[in-house]
Parts: sequence; C-alpha cells; structure tokens
Amino acid sequence: MKIQSKSSSGPDKLPTELYKLLLYHRDYQLLMLACFDEMLCSGTVPAEWLLSKLVTIPEKAKSVSLENLRPICIMAPPTRIFMKLVCGRLVSYLPMLHSSLGSLLASPARKRF
Repeated sequence: MKIQSKSSSGPDKLPTELYKLLLYHRDYQLLMLACFDEMLCSGTVPAEWLLSKLVTIPEKAKSVSLENLRPICIMAPPTRIFMKLVCGRLVSYLPMLHSSLGSLLASPARKRF
C-alpha cells in the first residue's frame, strides 16, 4: 500500500512516516488488520478516526483566487489506510455488481415500476 510521505499527520499528531515504516512490520500489520476486522464486525470506529479537517489549497501554478482553490480533507493516517483497503475491496467487486445489476435491470420485472 502506498502512503504519501508528504501527507500531513492527523489528530493523533503522529507523522505519516511512522505509519509508513510500521506497515512493513508483520506484527503491526496483524494488529491493524485485527482492528479493522473488529471495526467492520462491530460497526464502530474510534471517535478520533471520524475527525477530519477540510482545507483549501491553491492549484499548482495558478493564482490564489477562489476559483483556483481545491478542497482536501486532512484525517488520521489509520483512517486513510482503512479507507484505501475498503476502497480496494469495493473496486474489486464492482465488475461483478455491474453484471448482476445489468441482468436485473434488463429483466421483465423492471417494467412493473
């Protein structure tokens, strides 16, 4: 998994580089996976992981006017890691979901609505 080194730290104030190093240690990987599994099974997320800060930054090589600002969301690195894992899983299921929905939408039962 790729984590940008220049990403800002989240509410925990731990540098992104620390998480980047930890992801290469098997014990930390297992601990994070256990935490993520627990979160998915229980439906709960640590409160500090729900915190984020929306800021605007200027687009490259453009003046700092309202039209040239783009929003970014600053959140805790574990949240970004979790979101990347979930997104990767969802993307892998999209082709199957698309084919299932396609056949469902093409069925005659759809005409009832």
